[in-house]
Amino acid sequence: MIRRLLTVLLCGYLLLWIPLGIANEVLITLPSLDMRGAPALAELAFHLLVGILCATAGWMLVVHAADARAAAALAVVASAATSLQSLFWTALPRQTAPGQRLPGTLLVVAHALFWLLTIRGGHVGPREEPA
Repeated sequence: MIRRLLTVLLCGYLLLWIPLGIANEVLITLPSLDMRGAPALAELAFHLLVGILCATAGWMLVVHAADARAAAALAVVASAATSLQSLFWTALPRQTAPGQRLPGTLLVVAHALFWLLTIRGGHVGPREEPA
C-alpha cells in the first residue's frame, strides 16, 4: 500500500509537477527571451532537457521498466540541480526574495534526499523478483 502510494507520488512529481513547472517557466520567459540573450536560452534549454528526463523517468516507473529506479534517481538529482541553480544564478525571471536562498536550498536538498532514500530503499518502482 505504502509502496504503491510512494510510486504514484513520485510518478506525479516526475510526470506532471516538473514538466508543468518548466512549461510555466517557458511561457513566462518567451516574451522577454530576446532581451535576456544567450544565457537565458541556454538555461531554458537545460531546464527543458531536465523536464524531458523527468517525464521519461516517470513513465518508466509507470510501465515498470527494468531501469526505472536508476532513471528516477537521476531525474531527482537533475531536478534538484536545476532548482539549486535557479536559486543562485539565473537569467530567467525568478522571484527569490532576499534571505530565501538558504531555506530554499535546505528544502531542495531535503526533498531530493527523501526521494533518493526512498528509491534506494526499494520503496518505489517495480518489485524485484528473486533469482
